[in-house]
Amino acid sequence: MSIARETRRTLSLSLFVLAAVAAVAAGGARAQDPISAMSAVQPQLQTFDAAADSLLALVAIRDVGEIQAEMNAAESRRAEGEMRLQRAMAMKARSETRIRLKQSELDAVKSRLDLAKKEKDEVRKLDLEGQKKQAELEKQLLERRADLRAREVDHAKAMVELATASARACEEELKLAAKRGERDVLLQQPLSASLMTQLQAVELEIRKFEGQTLDARIREADRLKDLSAKEVDLAKSRRKVFDTQLKVAGGR
Repeated sequence: MSIARETRRTLSLSLFVLAAVAAVAAGGARAQDPISAMSAVQPQLQTFDAAADSLLALVAIRDVGEIQAEMNAAESRRAEGEMRLQRAMAMKARSETRIRLKQSELDAVKSRLDLAKKEKDEVRKLDLEGQKKQAELEKQLLERRADLRAREVDHAKAMVELATASARACEEELKLAAKRGERDVLLQQPLSASLMTQLQAVELEIRKFEGQTLDARIREADRLKDLSAKEVDLAKSRRKVFDTQLKVAGGR
C-alpha cells in the first residue's frame, strides 16, 4: 500500500473514531451504545473526503527508517561542525597572537623612525617610513585574517546549532510516528467502547507530537536562516582578506 493510500485510510479511520467518540459523549443521556453511536455518524462521515483536506496531516507520514536516516545525517553534520569549531577557535587564537607580535614590531619601527627624525637622518627616515607603511599593511592583513577566523567560528557554531535542531526535529517526528503506528494497531482490533477510549487517548498524543514536531521544524528553519547569514558574512570576510593580501604583496 502506498504512503498516500495509507495516509487516506488512517485519516478516514481516525475521523470515524473521533466522531464516534464524540457521539457517544453527546448521547450519554440516551444510554446509546458505542456501535449504535458509530452507525449514527457513519452516513455523515461517508460524505467527507478526508484525502481532500490537506490540513489533516500537517506533518507528512514518513517511514521510520527515512526519519532515522535523516537524524543520523544531522548527527554527522553536528560532529563535523564541532570539529570545524575547534579548528577555527585554535586558528583564531593564533591569529590574535600574530597581531600582537606584529604590533610589537610596528612599535619598534616607529621608535627607530622617531630617532631618525630627531637625528635628521633623511635616508634612514625614508627607509623606516617604508617599513612602517609595510608593517601597518601587514598588521591590517593579520587583523582581517583574525576577523575571518572569528567568522569561521560563528559559522561553525551555526552549523552545530542547525544540526542539533534538525536532530531534535527528527526525535519529535519519531515519537509521532510511533504513536501513529500504535493507532494503526488499535484500528485493526474489534470495535468496543474500550477501544474507542484508547483511540481517543492515542489521537490526543498524536496531536501533541504533531505540534511539537512542527515547533521543532520552525526552530530548525530559524537555525538554517542563521547559518545562511553567517555564510554571507564569511564570504565577505574572505574577500576582504583577498583584497588586503593583494595590497601587501603590491607594497613589497
